[in-house]
Amino acid sequence: FPTIVFYLIFSSPVAWTLQTMSQPLMASIFTYIFLRHLKLDMLSSVFGSIAYGFGGFTILWMQWNTHATTAMFLPILLLLEDKFIISKQIKWGIMLSIFFCLQIFAGYLPILPFTLIALAIWWLFRSKDFKLGIKFGTFIILGLLLSAVFTLPVAELTQLSQRTADILRSQDPFSPPEMFINLLAPDFFGNDATGNYWGRGDHMDATLYVGVTTLIFSLIGLNKFFSNIPIRFAAFLFIVGVVLSISNPLSKLLYEMGIWGGSSITMNRVNFIMNFSLALLGAYGLSQLRNSKLSLNWDLIISGILA
Repeated sequence: FPTIVFYLIFSSPVAWTLQTMSQPLMASIFTYIFLRHLKLDMLSSVFGSIAYGFGGFTILWMQWNTHATTAMFLPILLLLEDKFIISKQIKWGIMLSIFFCLQIFAGYLPILPFTLIALAIWWLFRSKDFKLGIKFGTFIILGLLLSAVFTLPVAELTQLSQRTADILRSQDPFSPPEMFINLLAPDFFGNDATGNYWGRGDHMDATLYVGVTTLIFSLIGLNKFFSNIPIRFAAFLFIVGVVLSISNPLSKLLYEMGIWGGSSITMNRVNFIMNFSLALLGAYGLSQLRNSKLSLNWDLIISGILA
């Protein structure tokens, strides 16, 4: 993976620190590029990029240097997918293959099925060309083949590891519905770091949080639900995330099939697509406010919020 280069230059503690710091930065950059591609203004794009790059999923999982690193590729993959849909040029498909391969190299494979779901949903909203969809699928397969130098040894090691038999025992793999209060207050049920966590499940369910301001702007963004495809995509993706994360017949069936990575995975991993959905909606909500007739200095207001 590209950030491994830090270990060739610096001592291990410094390299690890730089690798950790790169996660929110790269996630923000990728999101900003995607939002600008969607013709959002600069300030709204900056807001959305910070909301995702420094959202709950990245901040709480960044210490592992794999979960957030793998999740940060979602916006750039969506960008390359849309470029391919619009232009039908092979170069965008090849770039998508390369970046999908890099996402696999990032190391946390349970993120991949959720990424593919997001890419499929974007395709459903943006294209009706079945033949082009087949071509797009070949580029996904190409990315997988490019990663074989990594995935084949991983497959072998997985069969030799405890992961094939590891289970959560008494812990429910699904997020309790009451954990969605974390959208407003990430430490409503306490925090593992302060030793006062009292909620069900795991404190990592708090990775839902992307900021109250983002949530407010997201609700405003829904105002253009019927006239804007990216907004409809974000809303639908959020609903899919909710359905997959909480216990219900469909989520249980999919979990028992093992498609998320086995019986030791907790479904709060899906929170990154909900983070991204809210960041996208929030960027559109801010853009709508800035284009409204309200005579407010939005640059000053947002600067104050970000400060």
